[in-house]
Amino acid sequence: MIVVPQAFLADPKIQKLLTDGQQGVVYKEAAEVNLNNDRYVSCHFITVVLSGQLKIVTDQGEKILAGKDQLVLIPKGLYMISDIIPSGGKFRALAYFFTDELLGDIQKSWGNNPKVAGMEVKPIKLRCSSVIRLFNDQLIKLYGNHPVNSEKVGAYKIMELLELLCNSEPSGQFKETLLCLSVNGGAKTSIKKFMERNYHKPLRIEDYANLTGRSISTFHRDFKRVFDQSPKKWLIEMRMKKAMDVLRTGPQLTIAEVAYGAGYENLSHFSKVFREYYGVSPKQYSMKEREGLVF
Repeated sequence: MIVVPQAFLADPKIQKLLTDGQQGVVYKEAAEVNLNNDRYVSCHFITVVLSGQLKIVTDQGEKILAGKDQLVLIPKGLYMISDIIPSGGKFRALAYFFTDELLGDIQKSWGNNPKVAGMEVKPIKLRCSSVIRLFNDQLIKLYGNHPVNSEKVGAYKIMELLELLCNSEPSGQFKETLLCLSVNGGAKTSIKKFMERNYHKPLRIEDYANLTGRSISTFHRDFKRVFDQSPKKWLIEMRMKKAMDVLRTGPQLTIAEVAYGAGYENLSHFSKVFREYYGVSPKQYSMKEREGLVF
């Protein structure tokens, strides 16, 4: 699973225009399809498509397709995100990423809006106005050859973009979504539903806590109350059961594919946990199953 913006900041092929590690702006070009499109978006994003298309599928199955001169506000969460390369060209996009703290600063200037309390936060797609296109073009010209590593400059430019989007979108939907993120972005979601839907994702316990709107200590406490065991023990049990089911009745996959499908990106760690849990290695168990031996 690719974690963004961390993966963007670590990729030398992605141009960093304004960054400070917490929020900023990056410019991306891609001429080849990346088949690894499982994403953990750890903070809020606005992606502006300059060429090609961007396909986004939420963890609940909702699909969004954004084309040239369109943008998508992507709240932090789990997604399948694919860059669609145009024929004979490249996928090009600007990505603005920002924190809950920045949204909190904006909310202070806008005031409270009781209407958004409790609203469900979803990705939203907009068409770029001429003002937004000009803003993006100028940003690339200004910082494309002279990147800036500054929290103040990055935050200022992102806030400027958000204000421009709110003013250029007449329905008020974008502003309501931002306010909703500010008010509800850290709201707690159901641990039971979220964990049962996503236990097989290669995430850390800290990530599950963040995605369900909890601190680590609160997540452990709430998890214990719901499942009557620790997150670590429950995750191992669920992931081992999934791996066993695939090895026993699923398609013929490599052990690496089984490991990833059960939430493990490290094959050796998966094999170690599997052996400790079942007494044999995944490979030994797979061979026994194929030979029709009783396990």
